[in-house]
Amino acid sequence: MDDSKKTFIEIMPMDRNKSVLESIKAKDSDNYCHYTAVENAQNILNGKYLYISSMEKMNDIDEVKKHASNCEKTFIFSMCNSTTENIPMWYLYSGILGSGVRIRFTKTTMLNFLESIDKIYPVENDSVVSSTPLLKNDDFDIAFDWVCYVDDINKKIKHRNKFYKTILDINDRINYFDDYFIKKYPWNYENEFRIVIHNKNKTNYKRLAIPIDESIIKNLRIMFAPELNIDKKLYTQIKQKFIDLGIKEKNIETSKLNIRMNLLNRNKVNIVDSMESWCDNQNYRRVCSYIQKNYMSWQIKKEEAV
Repeated sequence: MDDSKKTFIEIMPMDRNKSVLESIKAKDSDNYCHYTAVENAQNILNGKYLYISSMEKMNDIDEVKKHASNCEKTFIFSMCNSTTENIPMWYLYSGILGSGVRIRFTKTTMLNFLESIDKIYPVENDSVVSSTPLLKNDDFDIAFDWVCYVDDINKKIKHRNKFYKTILDINDRINYFDDYFIKKYPWNYENEFRIVIHNKNKTNYKRLAIPIDESIIKNLRIMFAPELNIDKKLYTQIKQKFIDLGIKEKNIETSKLNIRMNLLNRNKVNIVDSMESWCDNQNYRRVCSYIQKNYMSWQIKKEEAV
């Protein structure tokens, strides 16, 4: 049957995790990418943990509201599954300066990582509490899959770059975790592959840490963001830091995108204005006002000097 003729119900797996692992093995794309700041990436490699936050921290407020009763117990780690770089992901998740990094799991590395998750650790005051691990099945449940994007206008669902028809009784087949893999269509540019962890422990945590084996770390790929290589000296220093943390030099590359978004400079006036309105401290407000009034003249002088 033509995929476009199928309903989403017909392609939903009964055994999600097994089906996903089989799909990864057969999938052409081996790009499972996590866009983040340089410091965050270095912390991941240095500590050998992936840090995962509760749903309360998500930027999709609709999704947070949808799962409000379980937000404190549900943790999501997101990756972009795409064959190419994703410009919005660079600037939304690795920093407004366009100077972050992308951590890429190959197909084999992703399979090994998913199959290795049998325990996780609480994070308290930015420190991993390794003395009290949470055990799979006993203390937490885990599921992983590509996110489905619901197009309400055209009554379709996009899943792994294919469209399927929706049907009214879709909720009849949605189990506890399925619901955490459905988002609204405007988010489809993220091509998200996510790991969902449900904390069954009575204690609530803000963050959890998933351990990463040394054998997985040495096979990770690192890409520097489009605007990170402007300062060659800084670029060299950061690259060496990643090598020192266990990344092979051949697995480090720079973005192929020749772009300069310059988002911070383009939004400085608005940012300062927002800071001024948020702060009641008189001296701080005075400084913000001064910066705002003089910013344009500083820019003009800077351009004239060039």
